[in-house]
This record gives sequence, structure tokens and C-alpha cells, in this order.
Amino acid sequence: MNPETIKRSELYELLEQGATLVTGNSRLAAALQQEFQQQAIDSGQQAWQTPDIRPWAVWLKETWEEAVFDDQLASPALLLTEQQEQYLWESVIESSSVTVLRGEATAKMAREAWRLLIDWQLDRRLADFSNNEDTQSFQRWADDFEQRCIAQDWLPSSRIAEQLLQCWQGDTHSLNSETLLIGFDELTPLQQDLLAAINSGSGSVRWLQAEQSSEKTSAVRLACADNNDEINTLVKWIRQRLAVQPESRLGIVVPDLSSHRADLLYRLTESLVPANLTADGDQQKPWNISLGLPLMHYPVIEIAFRLLDLVGDGLPIEKLSPLLNSPYLAGAAGELASRALLDRRLRDVHGPEVSLQDLCWLAGNSQQPWSSPQLAKHFSKVAELAKEIPGAASPADWVKWFTGILNAAGWGKDRDFNAGEYQAMEAFHKLLARFSGLQSVCDRLSYSRALGLLKRQARSQIFQPRSESTTLQLLGLYEAIGLEFDALWVMDLHDNNWPASPRPNPFIPLSLQRQKGMPHADQARELAIARGITERLLNAAPDVVMSYPCRAGEEPLRPSPLLLGLVEAKQQDLQLSEQPGWNEIIRKSARVELLS
Repeated sequence: MNPETIKRSELYELLEQGATLVTGNSRLAAALQQEFQQQAIDSGQQAWQTPDIRPWAVWLKETWEEAVFDDQLASPALLLTEQQEQYLWESVIESSSVTVLRGEATAKMAREAWRLLIDWQLDRRLADFSNNEDTQSFQRWADDFEQRCIAQDWLPSSRIAEQLLQCWQGDTHSLNSETLLIGFDELTPLQQDLLAAINSGSGSVRWLQAEQSSEKTSAVRLACADNNDEINTLVKWIRQRLAVQPESRLGIVVPDLSSHRADLLYRLTESLVPANLTADGDQQKPWNISLGLPLMHYPVIEIAFRLLDLVGDGLPIEKLSPLLNSPYLAGAAGELASRALLDRRLRDVHGPEVSLQDLCWLAGNSQQPWSSPQLAKHFSKVAELAKEIPGAASPADWVKWFTGILNAAGWGKDRDFNAGEYQAMEAFHKLLARFSGLQSVCDRLSYSRALGLLKRQARSQIFQPRSESTTLQLLGLYEAIGLEFDALWVMDLHDNNWPASPRPNPFIPLSLQRQKGMPHADQARELAIARGITERLLNAAPDVVMSYPCRAGEEPLRPSPLLLGLVEAKQQDLQLSEQPGWNEIIRKSARVELLS
């Protein structure tokens, strides 16, 4: 099955006629939804039918649910969530005779290997997994995992597409609608078989690629001294673009966005919204970034976990200080000075570990300047609650205990939250709800074990607060699929980074991965994928800059071989803002003071 090219206007017509559009990622679904609405407004429509645009994962699950509801498929006892499936793999590995140093990471890799075999329609029993200890261990783990699922009638989410395929093969009433796919660089064998089953029935599926704009594209490559120089230059480029055309759609694409996220956001904040560098700055940011942070790293959530740690085994003095001075506890504003003095007192007279009882005693000493009655009142409630904590409980029961402790401590009280903080707390409550679902697949847990599992889930959950639509987008390579811009900058395209190095899964024989063309299996495949992505990005905007650093520390770097056909530009050839940044203004305002 090969993709066919379609104009944006033709795509909108099909959506108006009731077709379902399935996208490769959620960002593209949101962008096309917004484009459709804007097109309807521009055409003078007063009202219109909301188009059916869904990411692949959402469409797949909802289609499976409809098939179960219509009795085309038998309902399992439990459709495993991502957290339940991960825990099950971890318990399988933990109960095996193999000793692993990093159980969570190993379980993720094994789970990914199992999913790859399903997506590539490979029966591991027909392949030779005796190559090495890793593949042999995976074979045993996979047997155990599947046996547990069969015994309990659990369905892993990776099996949804496979179930639909078995249901629809030979069924002429598989899907009675027109389905369009867009934003996919490639389709897995399972996806291709599933779509073929729909086409052979009464439904229709088309794999589409948006037609590139006929506007002539200007694309250059730019050498920068290092990543710092690269980021400084692109921020000046952004600032100038927004100054000239505030409504222009700008894209910044970074292959390894997580490595440069902090530097990019700091420089953008410094240049575009410098007021946000102050403690009370909360201006709307004129950008949207596709990659968030682990939920655990958001301050309001970090404080919640420090409270729960304090109830467990106490806290090291250095971890207690942020808790005492946190604005996320009840009474923080009124006891700001006394809590700071309490922090100082603890450092002066206490040992390296502080217990909840010690903290309550010091905070409640009304004869001392560090007396913090509100803190003492709430933490005394927590101390009373802690005495009743059971030795073991189910995940659902632990959620009730965690929630009770946080409420008793006054977490999230007496504060007007900004949008980001509110959404982080909302995400935390959803995390607790998912954690309670573990009781379907696990035994009773101790307090420390339950808290440790919840922390791991909070570290693995990447969270990005929702923001209003903006003209500037910071994206990874795959989030940019199908999007169009007025100008685009792709950075960090040096030869060590692009094309990416192969990263074959260690639990599947390498020869099998290469034979079947599985993701990240060899350099030839990575080169082919990188070439296709590069070509797509070069046509995603009329004005494209592809930059690379000339060194990383002392290591010299060269441009990616995929950029060699582009014209080499100099920084002075680009339209860069000459307005100084916040740091530069402060530096220039310095005065020399003569010491007599």
C-alpha cells in the first residue's frame, strides 16, 4: 500500500462529506482540526459539522470498543492499561531466575520487543531466539507474560489491532465508512494487513500525503560555532520574524529535543518574555513545545512526593528545606518568615535526617521565633494519620491514604494556581486513578513499595501543560510530520546525529530485525528514513534553515551528509534581530566602580 498525494482543499472536502481522518500523532490531529475550522471561517460559514479527526491510537481503541459493543468481538475481563502492562512485565522478570540490574528499563525494552513482533506479524516460536542470553531470556519472559494474560483473560493494548484484523478478515461488514490516513512515514505490516481487510470489505481506506506547496522553497544550511551559538542565532531569527510578521507560522525542529529543551526555553524566555524570569512572572508564552517534562519534575508534584516521603522514613535535611519554604502548603504566605527560620533552626541543631515528629515539635513551639502554628497544625494531623497506616494494602487503598495525607498536610490549599500548576495537579490525580488500577494485576503492597511504584510512574509520565494556539512551535522530528509553516529552522544536524545511529532491540535476534526491516535495525534503514524526513522538512515551508554545530566541546563536527546539497549561508545572510537580550542589557548597564 503506497500513499497518494492530496491537496489540502480536497482533504477538507472529504471531511465535510463525513470521512474519518486518522493521523500519525495527536499534534497533527489538533493542527488539522484548527485548519479545518479556519478554512470554514474564511469561506464565510456560520456553522459547520466538526470533522472526525483522530490520532491512530485513539481511533484504534475506539474502533475496537465499537466492535465489542456490536458483539463482533468478545469482551476480555480486562483491557490492560500501559501501567498495568508495564507492572506485569516487571513482575514476570522479577519472578524469573534471571538477575537484572534495572528491572523497570528491562521491562520496557522487553515490552517494546513483544510489541514489535506483533506489529511485524512475527511468530517468535517460528524464529530462532537461541542466539544469546538476552533473546533466550526474552523468550521465557514472553511465554510467562502470555500465559498470565490467557489465564486471567487480560488483553494487552498491543493486541487490539491484531484482534480487529482477525475479526475483519473475511467479514464483508468490517467498517462501513471512508477512512483516510495522513502523517505516516511508513505503515507496519499489521497496519497494512488491517487496512487491506477494511478495503476488502465494505469500507474504504486511503493512505494520503499532503501535496507540497507550489511556492518556491529557499533552503540553506548554516554552520554555527556550537549548540550555544546555534540556539542564540535561531532565537534572534525568531525574534526578527515575529517582529516583522507576528502571525507567521514558525517551526523549530530538533532531533533530540530533550537534550536542548532547557537551553531553548531559557533563551526564548529571555528574548521574548523576559518578565517570566522573575519570581512572579506569568506572561503567556508565544510558543508551544511538543515535549514536556516528567510529571515528577513539576514543583507542585515534587512537593507532594516529599510530603509522602516525610511520612515514610523522614527526609534528609537538604530535601526538607524546599518543603518548608514551598508555596504549595496551607498557610505558606502568612508564615513565610517563620518557616524560613524553622529551616535555619533545623540545619543548626538537627542531624542529617528529620522525622515528622521532630518537625511537628519544633514548628509548634510557640515561644520561639520559628514557631509556625499553621504548619504544626497540619503536620500534626498528618502524624496522627501516619499512626494508622497499615503494613500492606491494595493500590486502590494506598491512593486513599496518599490523598488523605496530602489533604491533611494542606497540600494545594490557600494558593491561586496558574494554568500550568492546575493542569499538573489534574494530571497527578489522573495518575493516582491509573495507579489504583494496578490492584487488578498485583498483590498487596507495603507503603514504601507503593510509593516507589507511584514515583516511577510519575517519572515515566511526560507531561506538558496545554496552552493556547501559538504561531511558534518547538517540535521533535516526528511531531513535525504533515505540518506546514511559513518558515522553518531545523537544528543540530551534524554527522554524528543525523542520520541517527541504529538502535536494535537486544531481545530480538539482530538478523531477524534486519531481514524484516524493523525500526532502528541497521544503518541503511536509518539512512532511508532520515532521507525521507529531510526531504519532507525541506518542503514544509517556503523558507528553511538547516543548521549544525561545528564542535561539541573539543570534538570537531561536520554537517550531516544529507545537507551537502544545500547552499551554505552565513549568519549575516539571515534576517536576525539586532535588539539586545535581557542579559546583554544588564551587562551593558554595568558601571565601573573605582576603589580608593
